[in-house]
Amino acid sequence: MEQRPGIGQVPPKPVAPLEEKVDYLVRAVAALTAPVFGETTQIKFHETLQPLTGTRVEEECPFNAAITSIAFHFPPGCDGLVDVMVGHGHKQCFPRNGYLSLDSATPVFSTHELVNKSENIWVEVNNADSGNPHTISVIVTLQERMAS
Repeated sequence: MEQRPGIGQVPPKPVAPLEEKVDYLVRAVAALTAPVFGETTQIKFHETLQPLTGTRVEEECPFNAAITSIAFHFPPGCDGLVDVMVGHGHKQCFPRNGYLSLDSATPVFSTHELVNKSENIWVEVNNADSGNPHTISVIVTLQERMAS
């Protein structure tokens, strides 16, 4: 019995080029190893310091997170007289050493600092100006780390 062409035959599937297979595997591995992130939130610190005073303020981290950025606002007149550091738990994370002290500036620094839920995130501010109070703002952005 003769078999007519196209009836009862399944055409062979085309074979994907090696590059496509490698690209697929790279994407699949990246998806498996990529961190999973959830909610984003900000902790805002806004402190007015009287002349020749300093303070440390703390806020509890609401979830396991990564600090992704820290923004500072130094109004005009700080002239290197007000210095700031940021940390969590017992660790200073920005700047890595010493203090940040600027004038009339609002820098934002990217970072990736892991913080655990309920760990304190803190800001230490000192005013070395003997004649004027100064108000400094710091915003810490947190990206929630989800269990994978």
